[in-house]
Amino acid sequence: MYFINYTVSLNAGTAPAATTSTRKMTGLVNTTSYLPYNLYSNAGRTQNWGNQSSDWVIGTGLDQTLTIYSKILQGANVPSDTYNDTITVTVAC
Repeated sequence: MYFINYTVSLNAGTAPAATTSTRKMTGLVNTTSYLPYNLYSNAGRTQNWGNQSSDWVIGTGLDQTLTIYSKILQGANVPSDTYNDTITVTVAC
């Protein structure tokens, strides 16, 4: 069995002016409306999962599952719509 360390990073998404500290979902109908959200690496939603992962994961050669937690940020005043975003996940050794 071989072990390898790797990192997993998530980009800011596709909305204009989105960052890894405040991602934005774009409205399907109202394409200039953005619903702010964040992605986290822990269930308490305190560790933002950004583009630069500082945590190394030890690969074992077996399938591994990493859970991504999310939260819509408070105070968003957006029209009713369907909101979505696309995140790119990068796995690097």
